[in-house]
Amino acid sequence: MIVLGCSGSGAIAQGESLAGSARPDGARRVVALWDFEDALKHLEEVPQHWYRGHDRPPDRSRPGFPPFNGAAFDKTTADAGEVSMKLPTRGGSTSLILAGGVVAVLPEGDYAVVARVRTEGLVHARARVVAWFLDAKLNEIPGSRKFSKAIVTPGDWVNASVPLSGRSDAVWIQLELQVLQPDQLSDRFDVPGESQPEDFDGVAWFDDVAILQVPRLEINTEAIANVHIGNEPPTLKIVAQDLTGEVLRAELRVRDLRGDIVTEQEFELSSSGRAVSWIPPLDRYGWYSAELEVSNRTARVGITKTSFVWSPPAPPLEYVERLSFGLVLRSIPLGFEQELLGFIERMEVGRVNLPVWDSSLSLATIEAHIERVGAIADLLIERGVELTFTLQEMPRDLALQMRLDESQLIDLFTEPEEKWGPYIDRMLAVFGERVHRWQVGASGRGFDFWRQDLAGGITSANDALRRLVPRPTLSLPWMIEHRLDERTAGLGAATVTMPPDALADGLSQWAANWPEQTEITLLIEPMPRSEYDPWHSVVLLSKKLIRAREAGIERVATPELWTWERGQTVRVLPDPELAMWITLARKLAGREIVAVLPMPEGAHALIADGHRGGMLIAWNDFASPEDAVIRGYLSERAVNVTDIFGNTSYVEPVRYEHRIELDAAPIFIEGIDVEMALMRSRLRFDPGFISSRAQMHAMELVIYNPWETNLNGRLKLAEPVDWDVSPRVQSFTVAPGQEHRLSFELAFGIGEETGPHTAIAEMSLTTDHRYPTLRVPLLVEIGLDTVEFTADARLEDGPGGPLSDVIVTIVVQNIADVPQTMQAFIKAPGHAVERSPVSELQPGQIEVRHFRLKDGGRGGGARSLIDKKIRVGLKEQDGTGRLNQTIIVH
Repeated sequence: MIVLGCSGSGAIAQGESLAGSARPDGARRVVALWDFEDALKHLEEVPQHWYRGHDRPPDRSRPGFPPFNGAAFDKTTADAGEVSMKLPTRGGSTSLILAGGVVAVLPEGDYAVVARVRTEGLVHARARVVAWFLDAKLNEIPGSRKFSKAIVTPGDWVNASVPLSGRSDAVWIQLELQVLQPDQLSDRFDVPGESQPEDFDGVAWFDDVAILQVPRLEINTEAIANVHIGNEPPTLKIVAQDLTGEVLRAELRVRDLRGDIVTEQEFELSSSGRAVSWIPPLDRYGWYSAELEVSNRTARVGITKTSFVWSPPAPPLEYVERLSFGLVLRSIPLGFEQELLGFIERMEVGRVNLPVWDSSLSLATIEAHIERVGAIADLLIERGVELTFTLQEMPRDLALQMRLDESQLIDLFTEPEEKWGPYIDRMLAVFGERVHRWQVGASGRGFDFWRQDLAGGITSANDALRRLVPRPTLSLPWMIEHRLDERTAGLGAATVTMPPDALADGLSQWAANWPEQTEITLLIEPMPRSEYDPWHSVVLLSKKLIRAREAGIERVATPELWTWERGQTVRVLPDPELAMWITLARKLAGREIVAVLPMPEGAHALIADGHRGGMLIAWNDFASPEDAVIRGYLSERAVNVTDIFGNTSYVEPVRYEHRIELDAAPIFIEGIDVEMALMRSRLRFDPGFISSRAQMHAMELVIYNPWETNLNGRLKLAEPVDWDVSPRVQSFTVAPGQEHRLSFELAFGIGEETGPHTAIAEMSLTTDHRYPTLRVPLLVEIGLDTVEFTADARLEDGPGGPLSDVIVTIVVQNIADVPQTMQAFIKAPGHAVERSPVSELQPGQIEVRHFRLKDGGRGGGARSLIDKKIRVGLKEQDGTGRLNQTIIVH
């Protein structure tokens, strides 16, 4: 079988016979096929029309391809049949080349070279397939050479494919099978004279090498950059061009972010290239992928995919609001300027870091480069975007001249200006009046933060900028875990990268240490696709953006939220994170996070406010589903709840109470009574921890008044009803902006469980208007501040047979500064109470107690305890302290 990946297409086609067809070879589906079985018919070591591409001066100079690596038929290993081509290496690279003028093609036809590949013993070297077009004179057509992925497969056969886009001057296809050592495979900039490690005992096999003519398939929306903003779903436009003249059927499937098919359609395609349009019946905003699979009468011949974003319309952000959101570009592929502008406009970013230097820049190309960068810069400045020009890498020629690594840009400015001036003076002269922010170094790669001479490098770079840039701002890339200290005092700005594995919980501490005189932009890196599925990557990035705003970080940025896909053509496709970014930019703009609504551990609810109105931002990390719920009065009317893709629903109150369930993805709750939310955010028990002792506890309940008028009310501590509370009902008056404390006493029974509890306060409030009686949850924790304990239960083999006993384990730690003597106990249904002393437990010491509940108890044996509750706990030997916990046997 022949396996094909192309076109946009990663296609799969079944091989077909070449006999009996009157069409030109280049117009057939299978143009040429080498299964290498002809090795059985003659004694040649390589197929007809193929030759070994090793170094053979003076006819052919190929350093690194020694002649002793001889490709040859192998009759011991094959993917199909009995023979394959074996390309061994004993050091150096190996090549087998198809001669030019053997396989003819049609001008403008799209083709793919495919093969089955297997390797063994390759550690550093890799196998690959290379293909290119030749013109009528058998000269290689510039820019047509394409490569498969570099392949290593420990003994498995895998697919390799090379797509070739049609060219008007293409007459022939030529191809090469390779095993390449790192020196031939890598095109990175290495230190001259430094060699890379090689393999000296490895092999690659190639089988079923084929050249196929494939349909040119295109699928896109009509929106720029495939980001559609509107009330109606986007229109998908499908085009197929196929030189075989076959009747083609198409199946189009649209999937959501989780990979589920949400809609699909079948239709006939015109091979002439006439477009077919289809509006998929989508009912939710978000990110989608569309997969077009095309078949002839017998097999699938092509497949292509695209992705698109559908977001709801919304008023554009104001200029000042957009400045809070930035985009750090790493590259600008030639010819995609309109797509770039489309992304920037739809993301509504107000700041862009634009790369203007890289290793490929030279004195010969700098004028053309300046013209291209200038065209993009002009368009962005016209749209009100604040630009930072980034010198990402030192030009390679300059790095060699200066004997510096390409990343050591700050060192460049400590050298005499005549050496580096020609590479930057022209750029500063052209852009200096329009662009005042210049960053030295690529964001996300860190910086030599340890350098003691960093202050001198910053001074030199500032001096260089001031010559041609009025009021310049020098920026450096930085990593969030490194402090900006006195060495960076001369720095006007910094792009601080938060890598994917950094936790958002520490953002407040990091931000608190940033110097006030330095303008900080936090670059938040998305999660790598190799480690997280798209859904979780989107959710994690959304939480980091929200946490950054909670920490008071005014400027946040992201790298490109799109992918450059290189197939038959280069396409730019929006990533799922981009759909989320659009929503978050709209919701967070013009608002600050001003308070936190108390929630059970693992659930979060932040209060945001600003000129766009009040809002709750809420999600659940790990709280139980019954705890991850926002309950209570949020407004006198319905509130609207929006997810991270812009889908909005409305929640009506029931008896003046809203109920909104939370999951891992943040939601935005608008239309709330902000003052009521702020009052709830500071309504609390003081202390919030109650000792689990048999006594009356003196407590206070703190009430805050965020309104501009007096807050009058009556509060009843309604639940738990079995707590002894005195007084249970109190009246109060609180002045605007002030707190008031209600004093009371409470006690609970010895069986009260330790851990977090939720009490319910019934409140009747009057400000400038009267509120209905509200039920407000209050969080409090019951425990002992002298010990900590955990308990679990498991089934274990016993005398009664497999898994016949239950083992209960209690772990006790003394967290006080004096010894503790306690008694551990368990009480299980159908079993007598069991106890075990924990004597003279020293400060910091840990003790473990095991209890075995054997089969044959009064309740019917240990197995009868499955899914039953067991009471476990600790009692102070000489006090009233007691800890109670319930565990369940699973």
